[in-house]
Amino acid sequence: MKKNLILALVVILVLACILLAGNIIIIADKLAPLFPYADYVFYAIIGMLIFIFLILPFVRVFFSPQLPALDESGVTALSEKELYNLGIILAKNNHYIEGTDNRREHTEALKDFFDRNYGERDDTIQHISSELEKRYRSLNEQIHAEALTAFVITGLSQNGKLDFISLLIINFRLVKKVVYASGFRPTYKQLIRIYYNVLASALLTNLSEEMLDDIDLTYLTQHIKLPGFFITSFIDGMLSALLTLRIGYITKYYIIKGSNGFNKKTARRYGFKNARKEIIGIAREGKEILKKKMAGLIVNKAD
Repeated sequence: MKKNLILALVVILVLACILLAGNIIIIADKLAPLFPYADYVFYAIIGMLIFIFLILPFVRVFFSPQLPALDESGVTALSEKELYNLGIILAKNNHYIEGTDNRREHTEALKDFFDRNYGERDDTIQHISSELEKRYRSLNEQIHAEALTAFVITGLSQNGKLDFISLLIINFRLVKKVVYASGFRPTYKQLIRIYYNVLASALLTNLSEEMLDDIDLTYLTQHIKLPGFFITSFIDGMLSALLTLRIGYITKYYIIKGSNGFNKKTARRYGFKNARKEIIGIAREGKEILKKKMAGLIVNKAD
């Protein structure tokens, strides 16, 4: 099973690399006539962006610490020493707090609490639960923000090739943000599954652009009071946001359950269930942003 998963990931990765390279070469060829070495300058910029937005987030996630489980049942089952060790690990990994000084102060405050309350099981569990709740809120905010970004960017671009690159970057960044918001990463096996979903989702978004071109949207334009050109953007954004939400919540599931929660079917159900609940709110926010952005573009073109 593991070999099949790795093989599938390699195949998806190769396809993604070919598609990404093909898109980059096409754009570079179009830029080449603008000025001497324009294509090489473009390649250098793209290489730097790939390192910053794809490779670096992956490396940071890869070297983040792993925790057995972060759910309530997993915490209450720990011994006093294990609770103390968990508290100290939480104290040292609090990237969900913005600002180096704020993180340092929070680390010292947590360490001081767990040192003073060693052996006080109920107080320690309550404090850990409170700390985890803050991280889950931050984690949900990160997922919501990146899904909204995916909605707006793909809705505005109207370009399957650009959507592929954008969603790839957004979801790599999302996995990093979710891991940093909790302070911990899933197991390496779980990470393989997550990045497999990231690559597959980006490819699906690229294909969806071609599928939408063949679909008659007349019925939707008649029953949803939105212009026809806006309907296509709205659907593009909805699909990208839904896929991004799903990846974010699958990552959250693995972090909460830890190595004990390695159940791909349950993880997929959890991801889709939460994505389905969240997508309506994202669509409402994204629709208003798209309408404002498109209205601005129309006004600028008219001028």
